[in-house]
Amino acid sequence: MDAAEFRALVKSNKLRGGYLFYGDEEYMKQYCLSAVYKALIPDESLDVFNYIKFDSDNYSASVLSNSIISLPMLNKFKLIELRGLDIGGMNETEFEDFCSVLADQYNYDYNIIIVYMQADSFNAGTAKSPSKLLTTLSKYLIPVVFEYETPAKLIKWIQQHFAAENIFCDTDMCEELIRTAGRAMVRLNSEIEKLCAYILFHGRDKVQQHDIANVTAYTKTIDPFDFANAILEGNTDAAFYILTDMKQKKEKHEIILGSISRVYDELYVIKTMADNGLTQQTISAQTKIHEYKVGIYLRCAAKYDVEVFEKAVELCHEADIKIKSTTLESYMVLDRLVVELSMLRVG
Repeated sequence: MDAAEFRALVKSNKLRGGYLFYGDEEYMKQYCLSAVYKALIPDESLDVFNYIKFDSDNYSASVLSNSIISLPMLNKFKLIELRGLDIGGMNETEFEDFCSVLADQYNYDYNIIIVYMQADSFNAGTAKSPSKLLTTLSKYLIPVVFEYETPAKLIKWIQQHFAAENIFCDTDMCEELIRTAGRAMVRLNSEIEKLCAYILFHGRDKVQQHDIANVTAYTKTIDPFDFANAILEGNTDAAFYILTDMKQKKEKHEIILGSISRVYDELYVIKTMADNGLTQQTISAQTKIHEYKVGIYLRCAAKYDVEVFEKAVELCHEADIKIKSTTLESYMVLDRLVVELSMLRVG
C-alpha cells in the first residue's frame, strides 16, 4: 500500500488493525498520521486517554499489551503510535514478544496501531526482494510505503502551497525549486514558506528564478539511480564519491545495498519488457512504476544489453549473502561490488 491508498482508506473510514509506516518521505508520513488522529479522535480533549504514544524510552511488550487490552474512553477507537523503536536491533526474544503483542491486537478491534519508522532506521529491502524484517512484520501490520512523490505530483503540491498565499508559481519555477531544494517535502515546505514571505515582502505575486537563487538553500541530493547510473557509465570516481557520502552519513550497509539492488531489479525488468515490445505506458501500468521514472530508466537501459542488468542483479544478491553470512567487512563488500558492477558495462 502507498500513501495515496492509505489516505483513501482514512477518508472512507475503513482503517482496521495495525499499519507499518516506512520509506523516505517523512512529510507525507506525518500528514497521514495527523489524518488518522483527526479521523479517530474528533474531540481532542479525549486524546490523553485514547492516543497512546510509545518510543524507545517507555516501550515494553507488557506495557504495549496492556494498552491494547484497555478500552477507549468515551470514544469508539484508540490510536496507538510506536515511533523510534530499534526493531531491527531487538534480540530474538524481544522481537518474538513484540510480534506476539501485535498478533494479539486483532482480538480488540477498537485499536488502530501505527508503527512509524524513520527512513534511516528501517531496511525494507527491495520490491522484488523484501527484507526478512519487512516480511515478518507484514504478518501483523499492513505495510505502507512512503516514497518520494513524483515530479508531477510535487509540482501540483508546490503550486497549491503558493496559491494559498495568492502567489503564482509556473511549472518551470517549480522544477527549479525541486532541483535546488530536493524532493523531500519537509524541506520543500520550509523553502516555500521562506519564498512566500520574501515575495510578499517585495509586493509581488509571482515566483521568479532570482527569488529561488536568493532565498532557497541548495541541497545536494543523491538518488539511488545516480549511484547505479555512475556505475553503469563506468564513472568509478562518481560512484565511490556517492558511496563515501553514504558512509559518512552512517547509512546502514543493508540500506545502501538495498537501494542499489532495487535500481538494478527495476532496470532488468523494464529492459526485458521493452525488448519484448511493451510501451512505456504499458510497462508503467504493469510494474506500478511511475511513467516518468520508467522513461528515465528506458533511456538508460537502451544503451546496454539485458545481460548486463541480469548479471548486476546476480552480483547484488551475492554481495547480500556475503554481508549476511561471512565475516567480511560490509563496506569492503560494497566497495568490491561497485568495481564488479562497473566492469559489466558494454557498448
